Amino acid sequence: MANPQVAAGKPDTMPPAAHVFNLALNHFSARCLHMVAEAHVADHVTDTPQSAVTIAAAVGANADALHRMLRLLAMNGIFKFSDGGWSHTPASALLRKDHPQSMRAFAAMIGDGVNWGSLREMSHTLTTGEPAARKVHPGGVWGYYAEHQDLARQFDAAMTAKSHGDIALLLATLDMAGVSEVADIAGGRGHFLAKILDAHPQLRGILFDQPDVIANAMDHPRMTKVAGSFFESGLPSADLYLMTHILHDWSDQESIAILRNLREVAPKGAKLVVYEFALPEGPEQHPSKALDIVMLTVVGGRERTAKEYAALFSAAGWSDGGVVQTPGPMALHVAYAH
Repeated sequence: MANPQVAAGKPDTMPPAAHVFNLALNHFSARCLHMVAEAHVADHVTDTPQSAVTIAAAVGANADALHRMLRLLAMNGIFKFSDGGWSHTPASALLRKDHPQSMRAFAAMIGDGVNWGSLREMSHTLTTGEPAARKVHPGGVWGYYAEHQDLARQFDAAMTAKSHGDIALLLATLDMAGVSEVADIAGGRGHFLAKILDAHPQLRGILFDQPDVIANAMDHPRMTKVAGSFFESGLPSADLYLMTHILHDWSDQESIAILRNLREVAPKGAKLVVYEFALPEGPEQHPSKALDIVMLTVVGGRERTAKEYAALFSAAGWSDGGVVQTPGPMALHVAYAH
């Protein structure tokens, strides 16, 4: 394959042909990341350089293929080569299963059958606007996971792992003044809520999610578990409602329905915090833009700007309270029941 003046550097410093060439090949870097995560390669790498032959023998891989994949990942700061062997960088260490902030399950999950398969069917999304995941499985991503319980467990582990960094940012930014009871809507196994309750001993918490999720949720002495669907009645009453990484899974129409149901039970003065990205209005670099295409292609949801969240709140009967930016890329989109 001809090399059209490939040059290292930032996109704005590359020749245009090199920029296009590199971007066209980026999915190979991502695919290598998926593969080494799935094979648990990082668990067999240490801080002392080891040969690809040694690592490959431990994971059942071809040494030459593994070396070449690691070489591409190293160009992106994942693993490093020195003294004839491979060792960890801070980023590749996150692919270890035993790392306290492990991203192994997340990297492997993005490369599973329904996520990677949706990329192959992405033309369906381009022409119809519908999730390509429905071409992979008639039930979409959730139907796929219902039939592949091992991958469903991996998805749960990926979401739990991702929450570790998110929790720290949320706790650093969330204003709990005047709040006595917080309800985590679609709060999963309760990891977010438990950390909030631990940080604020005066609080009581309500964990709300689907019955099968609640049945496997963690316990906390100040946490009440409520099973239900946010598309139906039965949502709890609280001073503060928290939704973390939920609305981006849903279309505008579905999001408004969720928020409307919540508004019907919210007492006057209740506060709603939607913890999501704030998609920039301009062309600047931001992780939400890649995740938006995942939402479009796999789930059928979308990332949103602060203005778009404000429009959802207004349509559902909430008063927009603005955006509070965390120290990281996440934001708190605030609304009130007036």
